[in-house]
Amino acid sequence: METNQPSRAVTAAARQLSRAWVVSLATAVLMPFVTLGLTIAVLVWGDELRWYALLGAAATVSLVYNASRFVPRSKGVDRSTIPLSPVDAERFARWMESVAPGYRPEVRLAPHAGVGVADGTLTIGLPFLMFLQRDELAALVTDAKVFAELDAHPSTRRARWLLASGLGGALRYRDGKDSRASRMLLHRIDVAAADFQEATHAWVDSLRGQRGSTWRQTAQVLDAVEESWQHVCGLWLAPAMAARFWHPEPFTGLRSFLTACESHALVTFDARPGGDPSITLLQDVRRYEADLASTLVDADELALEPTNWEEHPASVSVPRWRQTLAAALVAADRATGHTHPATLETILGLVEDGWADTLAAVLTSTPTEAGEEPTPVKPVLDEVLTAATSVALLDGGAGQTIWQWPFGTCLIDEQGRVLAVEGVVQHALAEFGAGRGLGALRDWLHAQGVGLEDPLWLGEGVAPDGEQSILAFHAYQGLRTAEAVLSTQALRLFPVTYAQGVRTDVRHAMDGTAFQERMSAVNAGDLEGQSTEVPLDDVVAATFGPMIGGHWWRLRITTSQGSTTIRGNGPGLDIAEEFAARLGDRLHRPWLRRPGWLLRVRNVIGFAGLGFGMLALIMLVWALVAPASHMRRSDAPVFLVVAAVCLLIGMLPDLVANVLERLDPRQRARREPWPPTSL
Repeated sequence: METNQPSRAVTAAARQLSRAWVVSLATAVLMPFVTLGLTIAVLVWGDELRWYALLGAAATVSLVYNASRFVPRSKGVDRSTIPLSPVDAERFARWMESVAPGYRPEVRLAPHAGVGVADGTLTIGLPFLMFLQRDELAALVTDAKVFAELDAHPSTRRARWLLASGLGGALRYRDGKDSRASRMLLHRIDVAAADFQEATHAWVDSLRGQRGSTWRQTAQVLDAVEESWQHVCGLWLAPAMAARFWHPEPFTGLRSFLTACESHALVTFDARPGGDPSITLLQDVRRYEADLASTLVDADELALEPTNWEEHPASVSVPRWRQTLAAALVAADRATGHTHPATLETILGLVEDGWADTLAAVLTSTPTEAGEEPTPVKPVLDEVLTAATSVALLDGGAGQTIWQWPFGTCLIDEQGRVLAVEGVVQHALAEFGAGRGLGALRDWLHAQGVGLEDPLWLGEGVAPDGEQSILAFHAYQGLRTAEAVLSTQALRLFPVTYAQGVRTDVRHAMDGTAFQERMSAVNAGDLEGQSTEVPLDDVVAATFGPMIGGHWWRLRITTSQGSTTIRGNGPGLDIAEEFAARLGDRLHRPWLRRPGWLLRVRNVIGFAGLGFGMLALIMLVWALVAPASHMRRSDAPVFLVVAAVCLLIGMLPDLVANVLERLDPRQRARREPWPPTSL
């Protein structure tokens, strides 16, 4: 079989990556040996320092575990992929032999638009097979063969293996001072891996250029399919799952979407080859689609109800419009401080009166970090006005919903004409931005026979008021580990084991989705396993602040029924901001409102006092249990006094701050959770 030899730049970059890995692995392996040697030396020659051996042993175990993260491991088979049936596998292999002689990998299907080559396996996304022609798939297989040759070539095999093994693991997600050693070990590998990827892509691009227009045309179609799949997932599939529905035939819908885009000239391609579609290579297409569609929702333990594209408007789009409008009406009440009628005139009037920025801020209700751009106002207003206009047309009897590719949910009038609601709203916002108000939208609604003062929600019930999760995090309540969920209604605690909490933290640091299952369950009303519920409306006072040393935070919430205290690891600034947005003045945040330098000084004093105090306590216990030659039991009181003084110094900044707050009459008033009622 004819192979493509990698360029010198690729082989040089591969060798550099291998050397970087060897150096980092040797460093990671050497570190536990050094600590082990020091530990043995202390045990043999340092009788008076033997208690240091405990610290050395712990450090050795930790470093051995970290060194294991630099040993490459195969990721195994992706569970979201499925193999071909024996009949289809043999049929696909015969076809591949005709387009890429000598290339016989195991072919697996994936639910997302993409292609992967690893360990003799070719993974092809079903979205590609649904739309590509056979000649286009042949160009894609030829391109995959190049990467397979890199996996088999002696000079690049190890580099490709290292690149796919995810060296470092969870070390990549550490931050703060604890991450310095991790960055030192990973930096060399990351730089070499980036150089290898750059050299590989340059070489592959040169090979693709030799194929001329064939690859350019195929790449154009691949980009269109990938972008269209993201559009279908973001605009229709994800909202459907949020509404507890799922589509059993998403890939057939993708093909219908792309075909409609071509017929409406929304997507144009160069001259595509004729012949049979790629999907005809498979016999049991319906089974593959059903199995892959189920993998998109397997992560959600709650049952989802299947729906089809024709039912999507009634089951997903209309409830979503009503929820958006309900949220806008609630935001209007919060922004202005009084209740508004559920009419379209309420939204239009507030926007024209200058409440647009406030409404957008209340609707998003996501605090921005320092240096982060706030949420743009126009997309939020566009969504709100589109939802409000659509609901007004439906409730006023001026329109009904249908499903139409490639536009999705559409509104039509009695004559079957499509009502271009989004276009009208965008034009009205452009007029509003030019200082001409929303008169164009009002005139269009009057022309459709919609009354702006007519009450909404006719025949559809009232605005939804379901609970929505806002934030989830790992916390400690006493000696128990719990998953905490902050929602629009309450703070909820769900006890878990310590090991489950650690695994959740690692998953959340790696992909940010560890708490999605719990948040989805709360949104659906499933509170199984809940141990504590603190309704936000019942909160009288709350205090959030860093503990001594600043490495942990503590939240104490007081209600008329009692108080609840939870602790967590890290600074907790994002958690404090979310609670502040819900509790307002009821939340007291000592130290977090202080200057940054003062907080750092307080943390340094607290950390030093706590550290030296704990060290003195350890020496106290050691002197009592196994006194060394230079220590006697009579020295124990000295260590006790030293420990008490150090701990007192660590707590001194907080003690001073508490005294100053108690002397401040404004803060004294805050500490009275239930002021006496006047008779």
